[in-house]
Amino acid sequence: MRRRPTVRNSRARRNGPPEQGPDPRTIARSLIATLGEQAPCHATYEALKARKRGDWTAMDAWLWIAGATREMLRSDPLCES
Repeated sequence: MRRRPTVRNSRARRNGPPEQGPDPRTIARSLIATLGEQAPCHATYEALKARKRGDWTAMDAWLWIAGATREMLRSDPLCES
């Protein structure tokens, strides 16, 4: 038996693709500018809060941002000395 499309899917098709948010690297740069080396910890904390709320999309986004901040801090020449 074929499943009927859900209301959410039909609305998504009618309204077009979902909006794209800001680039994770932009958010990562902002976090690094304000929090320094604590930026990845803050992003991971936000991901845990989103998981507790059951907001899986926000959790994935914050984990992506946490990874971006780690990579940016790792590639920073000032951190290598």
